[in-house]
Amino acid sequence: MPYLSTNNNEFWEKFLPLALKIFIAAVLVIFFLQFWVVNRLTTMGGKIAEIKASKLKLQVENKVLENAIASKSALLELSEKAKGFGFEKINTPEYIK
Repeated sequence: MPYLSTNNNEFWEKFLPLALKIFIAAVLVIFFLQFWVVNRLTTMGGKIAEIKASKLKLQVENKVLENAIASKSALLELSEKAKGFGFEKINTPEYIK
């Protein structure tokens, strides 16, 4: 078996530079991948903060509109509108028999 009888140093002399190149390439790829992921997460964090601010603004606006609807539909407001249209309170109601 001639491949077993070869010098072991020859194998390491060929394998080590290749392994070192592969290792360095893998480290560089992982480094740039991590850099890209951190950059994307930072960008997404800014967008999430912007969306939360918009959500809070809309919630406040909804509360203001709910209060406006409640005040417009209050009984006092409705009775004043009815008086403005000519309706008034009846003291002696008439019944149909």
